[in-house]
Amino acid sequence: MAVEVEASGQVDEFLRILRKRIWWIVVPFVVVGSLGCFFAVVVPKKFVSETEIMVRDPGSTTELVRARGGPSEGKVAPFTIKADARIREVLASLNWSDFRSLSGPELGEYVRDRNRDVRVQLEEMPKDVDEQLVKISYRDTNPDRATQLLIELLKSWTDDVLRSKLAAAERELAATNAELESTKEDLQRIGEEMESLRAENGIPPRSASPIDPLGQASPPVFDQLAASEKAVMELEDEVAQLTARIEVVQAERDSLPERVAAPDARPSDPVLQQIAVIDAEIARLKGEIDLNGWSPLSREYDRRRRRIDRAEEKKRELIAQADDESSFTPGFSADTVPNEERLRLDREIVAMQARRDVASRGLERERDRLQRLRQRADIAYGAMQQLRYLEAQDAALREALTTLEIVRQENTRKVEFLDGPQGDPFRVQLRPTVPTEATSPNPWIISIGSLLFGLGIGFGLALLREYSKAVFRSPRDIARVMPHPVLGRVNTIRTRRERARTFLVQCVFGGGSLLFALSTAYVTWSWARDREGLTRPLVDAIESFQQLLK
Repeated sequence: MAVEVEASGQVDEFLRILRKRIWWIVVPFVVVGSLGCFFAVVVPKKFVSETEIMVRDPGSTTELVRARGGPSEGKVAPFTIKADARIREVLASLNWSDFRSLSGPELGEYVRDRNRDVRVQLEEMPKDVDEQLVKISYRDTNPDRATQLLIELLKSWTDDVLRSKLAAAERELAATNAELESTKEDLQRIGEEMESLRAENGIPPRSASPIDPLGQASPPVFDQLAASEKAVMELEDEVAQLTARIEVVQAERDSLPERVAAPDARPSDPVLQQIAVIDAEIARLKGEIDLNGWSPLSREYDRRRRRIDRAEEKKRELIAQADDESSFTPGFSADTVPNEERLRLDREIVAMQARRDVASRGLERERDRLQRLRQRADIAYGAMQQLRYLEAQDAALREALTTLEIVRQENTRKVEFLDGPQGDPFRVQLRPTVPTEATSPNPWIISIGSLLFGLGIGFGLALLREYSKAVFRSPRDIARVMPHPVLGRVNTIRTRRERARTFLVQCVFGGGSLLFALSTAYVTWSWARDREGLTRPLVDAIESFQQLLK
């Protein structure tokens, strides 16, 4: 009776493969683990230097330096601190030997590497707190360098912020002062223009009064124009009235007879006519004096007065001559004489005509004067319009001047505040110190990780070696494809020579792996404890390897 061979499980199959390919697992485990431990010791260690600084928003401290839009310095610290230009400036000030020897693209890459090692964090702050805690750290393989760069970076940032704030305030103050001086010059220029307009057009200065604080007195030409217009109207009325009166008197005179019966003898008619002419001349001269308003001390008044005296003297002579005559005027009847009323009206007409002539000449003169005054008034009106415009500009500039004075005082106090100790918004919470212990990389994690990685590589190689061939590996594989059950199996038959060769190969792999592990362990120990046990080429090679890893 045939007995079927019991099939082995998957775990048994896996353990069989491991026993069969044990050296494929041990060798990668030892080699990779040894290299990992060596790397964990040789790899440059990173030392981290840290600092914490509290940044106060200047706008929350005083109204003099209230922030005018934009975030505070604490909010933008990650961008301003980690700027490549700032890192390059700090490295140049430190003047490290490896930095001095670089140029071009290598220098840029060096700066970017240092920038990646700088870390800036902003702590979450309450909304009602006008401060921001900024944490800055820098890691480097040299603890002294880590501290030096962090100190210089912090100093560069704080100094730059203080300088920029102070410079911005000083620029704003200088701009305000320049605008203030320009406004004063404009005020002076406008004042000179207004004084010139007033002087040229006779416009009196503006005088404030309780009734009209901004009242502007009119130039005298306007009063003269009004007086001239009134005089023209009065003269026109006088001329019209005299003309109408003359017409009325002429009509009245024409209605009277030339001669009337006389109770007694009268002077001859020619004498009477001469007397009437003299009376008319006297009336005309007196009318000119009254119309022109000449003073008794004036030359024109004296001239007309002498002519009046001569006319009156001649009139008295004619009256005396008429009284001496005993005969009547030839050609007339002794009982008729010239009509005295008609003669009186004639004299009145002559006097009114003289007055009208004087008024007409005065009207012409006053009209010419009125025309000149109107031209002067038009010029003065344009000057007053321009003066009002200049006064509006003057008022606006004075208001702007007052505002600029306030802004200048505020900016002056702002500059003084920022230039003083109270203007420093930084308060260092944690100062940079030289780190004593490396923070990265962790050698234990690297060592354990390399051992596990070597073990994984060994397992992978063993399985790959086992399953990479298309053969039957167990009775189970044969039973899966055969229609008949497998009754049994024959173990592997190895000759003595094959066993010896297998043992030799195992000794070579085992001894080599052990030798490599021991050599790596010795180099690692010597590098960590006493480098004098290592040759100089090996030390140089390890140091070059470290430079590549930095």
